[in-house]
Amino acid sequence: MIRGTRSTKHLDTRGILDFLEDRLDAKSRRAAEEHLGSACAKCRRLLHEVGLMVHRMQLDRSAEVPEEWRNRALGLFQPVQKPQERSTLRFLVARLLLDSAAPGTPVAVRRAIGTGRRLTYSVGQGTLAVETETEGPGMFALRGLLDIEAPDLYEIEIDAAGERRSGQIDSAGRFAVGTLPHGRIRLRIVGPGGRWRVPTFSVP
Repeated sequence: MIRGTRSTKHLDTRGILDFLEDRLDAKSRRAAEEHLGSACAKCRRLLHEVGLMVHRMQLDRSAEVPEEWRNRALGLFQPVQKPQERSTLRFLVARLLLDSAAPGTPVAVRRAIGTGRRLTYSVGQGTLAVETETEGPGMFALRGLLDIEAPDLYEIEIDAAGERRSGQIDSAGRFAVGTLPHGRIRLRIVGPGGRWRVPTFSVP
């Protein structure tokens, strides 16, 4: 900045730096030039010192880094994504143990179920039992029991005739999802101990 009266317009370090780097407006620049052209040895000495400092700073700049080197250096700091284990990506197929609609099912079992359908599957070290119950024209409810360690950490995913739903399993392993449309049913069990896909079955 320029300090003092019009006859003694001394420049401080900031004013000298602005002058050298051409950051002054036209009026301030003319005033600085007039003062530096006067007999003020103090401001001329400051101009010399600041100019020398700026020159040294400019000489101290690093050479331009080639683009290829820059990209390789930045690549070292990119986060590396660990490939997921295949077992965590795919669903295992649950093995059917019982289907009340299958030929040869005892009559007593069919009578106990009524118009619904009961299926039991093997899922890892546990079992999954599901039962359908008619709720109205073209609609049914799905109830079940997941007999596995810590069942409340699992979730059941349902695709019923293109309509996707999910149900939470309680600590006793029980779950219920209602108002599902008849048609082809796909079930999936997902939890910390595994992921199982139940073979597609139909509710007519």
